Amino acid sequence: MARALIIARVGLRSIHNAWIERGAARDFDLYVSPHEPVPFQSEPQAGIEVGPVYPEIKWRALHRLLTDWQGWRNYDFVTFVDDDVLMDQKTWNIFFNVVRRRNAALAQPALTHDSFWSHILTLRNANFLWRETTFVEAMAPCFRVDVLERLLPTFPLSLSGWGYGLEFVWAKRLDYKDIIVVDATTMRHTRPVGGNYPPGLMDSLCREMRALMQAENVPWLLVTLAGQTRDKGLLPRTSATFLRLYLEGYWDMAKGDDKFFSGLLQAQTGARFGS
Repeated sequence: MARALIIARVGLRSIHNAWIERGAARDFDLYVSPHEPVPFQSEPQAGIEVGPVYPEIKWRALHRLLTDWQGWRNYDFVTFVDDDVLMDQKTWNIFFNVVRRRNAALAQPALTHDSFWSHILTLRNANFLWRETTFVEAMAPCFRVDVLERLLPTFPLSLSGWGYGLEFVWAKRLDYKDIIVVDATTMRHTRPVGGNYPPGLMDSLCREMRALMQAENVPWLLVTLAGQTRDKGLLPRTSATFLRLYLEGYWDMAKGDDKFFSGLLQAQTGARFGS
């Protein structure tokens, strides 16, 4: 049995097959959790299982799945990935190797710069292998299994099931420790954020997020705390070298956008961690 598990919430348009190279060595299994009837079939010899349809929205469905099915407890790490994420098997293998060596509590692959994205912090920084952060996105969070056991009761806190605000709750409950974005491995988000939402849903989800964060007394923190370099070791955010490398690592994103770096620096001044 592989040591890592990917659980994919999928529909008919899913691109999860791009994650698998059949016949090649793989350090993870794949559990496909459909939200609608799909033609995909289980492939036990390939470590692929297709479960029953759970029609609920993502995080409510995942809470029910992990309550009904206990197979996830046999793995070291469990990752929940949206079906519009593009990443190949070799990159997934490297990602899980990095996460395992770092013994991360919570992690995600960084996003490619041509992805549809919401938070700069989740984009790949060219100057780091991985970064310690206060946030990973609900698009593809990877939980160490003991952490998943601890945080599983938070999933129903998202009343709609969309998960807005859960990431901030998870990070605070982990006291912002051992949370990483892996820049050495990138995924591409292929569809616009909220692109298929009906009118008014985004506003409703933002209100739900604010209510959840207020109820949990959770701050809005999108801070990179440290970065692991190839040749300079782990640099804390208080290091001048870190700041230079951090800004340089997003240079191609900032070209022609005067507000990019100001937004990046503003995010880095999270009150919880000082200047």
